[in-house]
Amino acid sequence: MAYLKCEVYIPDEDKWTLIDALNNEGFLYDEGYDKVFAESPVIGHFTPLEGSNPDIGNIGEHTTVNDCLLYTFPSPRDATLSRMPSSA
Repeated sequence: MAYLKCEVYIPDEDKWTLIDALNNEGFLYDEGYDKVFAESPVIGHFTPLEGSNPDIGNIGEHTTVNDCLLYTFPSPRDATLSRMPSSA
């Protein structure tokens, strides 16, 4: 049986919004378990460039944020959805 690993970096304060949304769609369910995922704290770094519209930070200034790496292994029934192209 093939599984895919799905990883998402998200600001720590937003993680439960994403977790709840994924769980409501059944992506975090695994044979009798609900909200199946793991997380690791990470520190995100970026510098918003001219022409961007940053939600966090200021243009031209290096920004550091507390992020969270969420990861899960979608079940085979979710595999076709997991292969959808990223918007990034």
